Amino acid sequence: MRTIYAILSVLLLAVIITFVMTDPPFWSQKTERTDQSTELNPKKLKVLFWGSPIDNPAMEFFQRACQDFEQENASLEIEIDFYSVEQYKKKLPILMAANQAPDIFMTWCGAFLEQFVASGRVMPLDDLIASAPSWRASFPDNAFDLLTYNGKTYGVPTSKVVAVLFYNRQIFEQFSLAPPTTQNELMSAIEIFRSNQITPMAFGNKEPWVGGMLAGQLIQRLGGRHLLQDINAGRHPWTHAAVIKAADVIQQLVSLGAFPERPNMIDYQSTIDMFQDGQAAMMLMGSWYIQYFLERSDASTFQLGMAPFPALAGGVGSVDEWMGQTDMNLAISAQCKDKQTAFELVQWITSALYQKHLIMKAGLLPATNVQVDAASLPKETLALQQRLQDMRSLFIFPDIGLGGVAGQEFNLSIQKLFAGHKSIETFEQLQTKLSHLEEP
Repeated sequence: MRTIYAILSVLLLAVIITFVMTDPPFWSQKTERTDQSTELNPKKLKVLFWGSPIDNPAMEFFQRACQDFEQENASLEIEIDFYSVEQYKKKLPILMAANQAPDIFMTWCGAFLEQFVASGRVMPLDDLIASAPSWRASFPDNAFDLLTYNGKTYGVPTSKVVAVLFYNRQIFEQFSLAPPTTQNELMSAIEIFRSNQITPMAFGNKEPWVGGMLAGQLIQRLGGRHLLQDINAGRHPWTHAAVIKAADVIQQLVSLGAFPERPNMIDYQSTIDMFQDGQAAMMLMGSWYIQYFLERSDASTFQLGMAPFPALAGGVGSVDEWMGQTDMNLAISAQCKDKQTAFELVQWITSALYQKHLIMKAGLLPATNVQVDAASLPKETLALQQRLQDMRSLFIFPDIGLGGVAGQEFNLSIQKLFAGHKSIETFEQLQTKLSHLEEP
């Protein structure tokens, strides 16, 4: 009997370990059905999105769009998983490698998607897009450029994002300051805030893409929007003067007290909350932050300001070039058994009705040219759209543009700078590491 109990105990322990070790999605949801008569043999689609509490309005948007589509298609069952961004970056490659890709999955553009295209895991969408000319005409001409590889299109954007220097208007007005437009103005504002016990910039780099975003912004302002891609292609070394100068600027900002102490220990949620709660004067963040602000804003205590990141002394990058990309792009797995229905769901999510919901309810910038009454928009969303009218061009977020290992190692290198590592040594090490990885 004791032997049986021992065996059962071992089996139970194995089950518990398996459960604990499984990487759970942030939110898993099978849409509820109201027509029980169609449940005998429903068609099924499995969909993978990223999301977190910060993205709650966006998560609700995608959940509702899928539910509505399912209601319109009585024999269809949709299963949705949401993972946090860092989970997602790890989970999707594992699913792809194991031939367990979801039918539809959210993806970044550039090199992130390219790795799955190159391995044949993603379906080209050109024939399906061509079959829906009026739908295609709702997008800007260049909407699919960052999702096109070797002349074929592999994804559909649902929104677009840009990096914004957000600032707290009340704090700036308290010290009679305007948002900084030059490096000197930025440094001066930091010194004023710090001397008055106000954290100048909300910033946490525990998820290292946050520091990578800041570094990418600095590198563009100093060396131009193509520099990182040129380095990645081997046309310049990682020790390029503009990269080292950008690293030096980061460490100068650290020494001035621009950021909270030990930023590598502060997570993304805490960064957002620090700014949202009025504990910091500025924050460099993606425009997706607006949805979080709108859910929690109190205009009597916090009025949100938005500006491009300031120009840097001696730099060649224009302030009219914004870091950004098409976002929350949807791709269809090459293994999907019902590609037509999957594409119809993608069309549904990017239709005029749901693109209006995206901007009006979630505060996100739509991917299409959908027309929305300006008077009905949140003032923050409208203000950003007006800001972007002067935009000359976009340059992609650095880890997405670099892709794969190079993007991850770039972010980790920036994390080292915040830990006090020397600029030149950090990028010499990055050069060596990536060079070794390229060797056969």
